Amino acid sequence: MNSHVSKKLAYASGQFGLALSAYGIVKLFAYFYVARGVPGVRLFPDYIYQNDLFGYFTAAGLILALSRVVDALSGVFSGWLSDRAILRRGRRTAMMRLIALPLALFSTLVFFPPFANHPVLNTVFICLFSVGFFLSYSLYAIPYLALIAELGVSSRDRLQLSALIAAATALASLAGNRVLAFMELVSEHSSLSPLASFRLVVTLYALISALFLVLPAFILTDVVPPDASRVKDSLDGSVKAVLSDRNFRPYLIADIMYRFAAAVTMTGFLYYVTVLLGLPQERSDYFLLMIFTVNIALYVPIYRQTVRRGKKKMLALGFLVLFVDLILLVPAGRYPISAEAQGWILSLLFAFSLAVFSVIPNALIGDVAVACERKTGQLRGGMYFGVHSLLSRLVQMVVVLAFPLFVTLSGTPAAADPAATLSGPGPGTAGLRIALGLGALAALVGFTAVTSYPEKEVGVLLE
Repeated sequence: MNSHVSKKLAYASGQFGLALSAYGIVKLFAYFYVARGVPGVRLFPDYIYQNDLFGYFTAAGLILALSRVVDALSGVFSGWLSDRAILRRGRRTAMMRLIALPLALFSTLVFFPPFANHPVLNTVFICLFSVGFFLSYSLYAIPYLALIAELGVSSRDRLQLSALIAAATALASLAGNRVLAFMELVSEHSSLSPLASFRLVVTLYALISALFLVLPAFILTDVVPPDASRVKDSLDGSVKAVLSDRNFRPYLIADIMYRFAAAVTMTGFLYYVTVLLGLPQERSDYFLLMIFTVNIALYVPIYRQTVRRGKKKMLALGFLVLFVDLILLVPAGRYPISAEAQGWILSLLFAFSLAVFSVIPNALIGDVAVACERKTGQLRGGMYFGVHSLLSRLVQMVVVLAFPLFVTLSGTPAAADPAATLSGPGPGTAGLRIALGLGALAALVGFTAVTSYPEKEVGVLLE
């Protein structure tokens, strides 16, 4: 089909809806169920079980962990289901239409525990709502991403769609970041309590996300792959077919390494700023905002350079910059320049690599899926994105779970406020530096893997 600008924008609206619906449960779940805001002031009741479970875990942490596992595993199933489905008006868009409203509904239900004074029962229900959200998220997101291989009629089309996805994600993050500000505004200018104001805002956000989720599902119904391209393999057969694709394996290995290195960087960012650089905790927020802003500003230049130089070269450059960033970060706080200058340099380098891996990967996976269809006659776009989603999420979860061990190795309490325990660089940083060294090694392995990606062979199949 001819991918007009209007249809590309309609497609990108789905990602805005996805990212906006996920913002609350990903960013605000702990704030609502665990955090207390101003010391001594309890904004929200203790709706769920607050004591530690098994001597270490919290109920909120276990709910999110279980939900993330469901999210990772259901992505593969969702991809396989959408690859083999026989549904009217598009096998991808039909699934998206079925899931859009439940997804938006679960995004707000997680903040509406059904009981006032039964934390154990509430914990069970919130766990069900959270699992329902992440299951719905995967059932929508994977068919949605698979549309890149069908809506994009050329490699450049797919790169444009991937860049639009990155931009939509950034815009949704900006909008989501205003939830608490809107809550305070509503509370100040009405008789509503902070709890009622918060729920009002997240409900309005759910309605907005529902609108953007249904737009591509109903507008892009003419993107209907031929029935001959439908996958007929079993689930495990389809997974094996994707993992055995020699065009896909080098990039998949590279992406796993990137997810590991990026997770090390982001998970420990607060510690690197406060412990290694010895800066106040507020500077961490400043540097993160700078990374976010520069990352967005680089989307257009990255897109243009990718069109000119190719996806492989730009990804390789992204890995090199990430490797340099992490290698420089290992001895952070010991350079003969100010900690502030070090923070600027390291943040700008990371922003560049983050922009590269925001704009390009979805387009490359779409290319590989189309190349597979040209070679085998079967369009496995859903499974390619499902396998990619599974492995990237598993790697991120491993880093999040393992990182406290590196913090403990440094002799620093794994607290939410490391600045309260160490005010500057010096002893007690070994574990953090080891983690950064492992991240740098992962970036180097990723660079080696991505240079093995057969871009020319894939390009021949795409012609």
